[in-house]
Amino acid sequence: MSIFKKLFGGGKADDRGEPSGFKSTVEPLRASISEEVQRLARDPAQKIEAIKLYREQTGLGLAEAKADIENFIKTIQ
Repeated sequence: MSIFKKLFGGGKADDRGEPSGFKSTVEPLRASISEEVQRLARDPAQKIEAIKLYREQTGLGLAEAKADIENFIKTIQ
């Protein structure tokens, strides 16, 4: 199953035009990112280190970890 389907579901759109099973990933994502990774991600010069540490902690691949960190950064800007 793709990461997209895991995050957003794979069903048809509901009444609001969102895919069925759509969930806001901001809070669960933020909760799953450790304080240390969050601290690193807040510093643009430490973004790569944040991704590396997040990958070590979660076992995610590079693309998924990078996307999660970039989404986290967007939520704090």
